[in-house]
Amino acid sequence: HLYLNGNLLTGAIPPALGNLARLDELHLNDNKLTGELPGELGRLDNLKYLNLDYNRLTGSIPAGLIDLDNLVELHLRHNRLTGSIPAGLGGLTRLRILSISHNALTGTIPTELGRLSGLHTMYLNDNRLTGRIPTELGNLENLRDLRLYNNHLTGEIPAELGQLDNLLHLYLQGNRLTGCIPEALRSVDNNDLERLELPFCDL
Repeated sequence: HLYLNGNLLTGAIPPALGNLARLDELHLNDNKLTGELPGELGRLDNLKYLNLDYNRLTGSIPAGLIDLDNLVELHLRHNRLTGSIPAGLGGLTRLRILSISHNALTGTIPTELGRLSGLHTMYLNDNRLTGRIPTELGNLENLRDLRLYNNHLTGEIPAELGQLDNLLHLYLQGNRLTGCIPEALRSVDNNDLERLELPFCDL
């Protein structure tokens, strides 16, 4: 385990960290790190927890991260990341938390994220994502917290989200959604559905 979080570290993340073959947890959050995420981190085959929240990282999410088959939690919130969400993240079948909010990510939400059957938290809010909410997200049977607010999403809210029986938190405001709200989503305890100014669909 390597914990260097909560300091005043600056500069880039050293690519040499990719040589720590036995590393299980890497926490560099709450610093002032800059530069791009080194693709060498994708060599950390045993990595389960990667937390880079609250830095000043730029560039895109490196494709190498999709090789982290043992990853359980991915935290990249509050950085300055650009580019699209790699569709390959949908292959990280052990992932429980996907937290990449508060960046400048563009493009659509990959339908492949609907394969993350063990996922219980998805934070994609406060980016610049476009397109529709994928119906495939309705396959995430263990999802408890879904936050997509403050993007540029369009189209209707998929009725498939009503299949998420374990969903406790749903936040969709600040998009350009149309149509009606699936009736089944009334049962979500914590939500911002009233702020969408959309009617509930008829039963």
